[in-house]
Amino acid sequence: LTYRDKLLARNCSIVDENIPKWEAFFNRHSNLFDWRRPDGACMAYPRYKGVDGVETFCRELVEQSGVLLLPSTIYSSLLGKTPTDRFRLGLGRKNLDAGIAAMEDHISKSY
Repeated sequence: LTYRDKLLARNCSIVDENIPKWEAFFNRHSNLFDWRRPDGACMAYPRYKGVDGVETFCRELVEQSGVLLLPSTIYSSLLGKTPTDRFRLGLGRKNLDAGIAAMEDHISKSY
């Protein structure tokens, strides 16, 4: 790609800006989530610790608050067992603050 370096730099800067926001979010809600900062990736798979399960959490989050997270249970692999308590979190999106605010609101009303 002609613009490979420029595209990578742009995307990496978005991820670098978003990770501290997610770290702060997960620190505020450590009773519900286990978070591990990704090591050079633009995706993370936090663990949901709620008793209702990750599928219920993700379904209610999108239905009630308009935030789409994909539970790990929709993925499968022949290489190993698929975890049942995690969700996929893309870190390379702009305008993250509105999504985090919607999740904060959802959690404050539901938990």
